[in-house]
Amino acid sequence: MRKVLLLLTALVLPMVASAPLQADEYEYLWLYSPAPSEPQSYAIADLQKITFGEEALQVHLKSQPTPVTWAYANLYKMSLEAVPTTAVKRVAEASDLAVIQSASELRVESPTPLKSVAIYNLQGRRLALLGQSETSTTYSLKSLPAGVYIVRAENATQTQATKFVKH
Repeated sequence: MRKVLLLLTALVLPMVASAPLQADEYEYLWLYSPAPSEPQSYAIADLQKITFGEEALQVHLKSQPTPVTWAYANLYKMSLEAVPTTAVKRVAEASDLAVIQSASELRVESPTPLKSVAIYNLQGRRLALLGQSETSTTYSLKSLPAGVYIVRAENATQTQATKFVKH
């Protein structure tokens, strides 16, 4: 019996060892409210359609007969993300700071007051420190040359670093 187990182990081990180990990735639609609450996520595979109405958006899901309605007044941020299953909770916890970039400015928003916002180049040199503010701050990108930068924002509960590109 022991010889049979050793033989089976010798046959199966190369197959198991050669299999790549990776987390499954699922794509989600995340909807955030301005209140400090958990964001809602919906699997992209479960979405039928999203309808944008006059005052609200409706998320139609295959798994539910009636759509989920979000009033625009209660919608802080909406994003589509591919998330490894092992990181779903971590992404949900880390997403209450929003970095919004336009061609000429960078805006950081938070449901709680910001402690600090700093902009760094890829060499780690701090280019700007915006200091404390209410729940949002804006930085003009006109003085920055085209390139890749990091914005580091901190509020009472977390610190988040996000990469952005100025064209």
